[in-house]
Amino acid sequence: MEQKSNIQPNKGDFYQFQNWVGYVDFSSHNYVTLCISEKEDKETLIGYRQVKLLVFREEWEQLKPVNKKEYAEQFPHSKKL
Repeated sequence: MEQKSNIQPNKGDFYQFQNWVGYVDFSSHNYVTLCISEKEDKETLIGYRQVKLLVFREEWEQLKPVNKKEYAEQFPHSKKL
């Protein structure tokens, strides 16, 4: 039986998940990817590297909304969303 969640994470929303804080970079019916780290890297094709967590729908209840203004500076590419 599928567990229902009242949370509907949207691309660009900031959340705390367990010990990590980041923003939703991709959202689908079954999971979201939470970007928890961004670093400039001119050696890469897009100019930066990201670390993302896969958060399944069953775990969405653990997502706690946080104030985007407090964390946006750590994630400069979130501004493009």
